[in-house]
Amino acid sequence: GRVRAVAGSIAEGVRAPGFRGCAFLNAATEYPDPVHPIHRAVVAHRKWFAETVTELLAEAGCLPAGEAGR
Repeated sequence: GRVRAVAGSIAEGVRAPGFRGCAFLNAATEYPDPVHPIHRAVVAHRKWFAETVTELLAEAGCLPAGEAGR
């Protein structure tokens, strides 16, 4: 289902030629100051992604979804 589709999409991107790591994690290391707007955007994205994965896992019946979503 949807969890497999998300995981497949991520795996495809990671295996792509020229992949240089997660753009969000790379940005977080470039801008480590927690009050910098880029760092804050990275934190917001990570929160959104974790919540989205948790919701997808819950829909798929994976419980406890919160722990699995991290």
